[in-house]
Amino acid sequence: MNRHFCFILLVTATFTVQSEELPKMEKAHRGWVNAVAVSPNYIATAGDDDQVFLWHIPGLKLAGQLKLGGKGATALAFHPTEQILAVGGWNGKIILWDYQAKKTINVGGHRENITALQWANGGQHLISGSGDDAIRIWNRKTQKCENILTHENEYDIAGLNIPHDSELLISVDGDAEIRVWSTKTWKELESLSGHEGAITEIASSRSGKMFATASRDKTIILWDTASRKKIRQLFEHQADVTHLTWGKDDNTLISVDEENNLLFWNLTKGKTVKTIRKNQNITSLQYSYKLDILILGGKQGSIFEKLPVN
Repeated sequence: MNRHFCFILLVTATFTVQSEELPKMEKAHRGWVNAVAVSPNYIATAGDDDQVFLWHIPGLKLAGQLKLGGKGATALAFHPTEQILAVGGWNGKIILWDYQAKKTINVGGHRENITALQWANGGQHLISGSGDDAIRIWNRKTQKCENILTHENEYDIAGLNIPHDSELLISVDGDAEIRVWSTKTWKELESLSGHEGAITEIASSRSGKMFATASRDKTIILWDTASRKKIRQLFEHQADVTHLTWGKDDNTLISVDEENNLLFWNLTKGKTVKTIRKNQNITSLQYSYKLDILILGGKQGSIFEKLPVN
């Protein structure tokens, strides 16, 4: 897949808003945006131009800028309580950016590029996934690696997720494997199967009661977090599913495929309510609950578009 893209904002508000009334995020990156992260007060974007930009909510004004000095940023994760953004790069390195104090801390890294970052245990640990098939557990205070987990195959770790109010780390990879780990002991609890192609992304619902996996088998599987049982498999994509994100509640899911089709799902009905075809590659997908907007990575500049209401 072409990973080169800029970012797009698409509005999901349930009220009518004219596009000229909406804030416009500046086209700050000189390259393409590789990752997007969302917190209650900020949106972060990371690019191939080796820069990370911080945008303040609600006005989406530039609030901070970080030059990495590497090969480009590939993964981002906001700390749950501190003014800290974890940043991973193509060079396998991880840094912590204290955007309030305007300083950085080197954490360490992997042999290959960072594919995913996730905070655990109230921010006491940072979890990193990589193209080297390793998952590393870093101590927030000491920045030391305390544990290394692996799927024991040659495939990239494609995604990491910790459902809300759970003590579970769920990791997925390019060999269609789903592993469930304890965030207290870091022991593997079980392995799940269901997809017939590489898994590209994992995301949990706002309540944490469900999580969803996207795959190159052109399907999405919904899972029950507590039982880890399959709830439903969604089949309406006609191409490899590359990204997904949950909307404002457990009933709303948005997914995108390699043919740049955005599908908006009503999960109670188990079907899509609308499909939007974009004329550009979409390689990042995040949702801001506070702004009720969808943030996508694409080839063109920032735009706003009203999304369907279920």
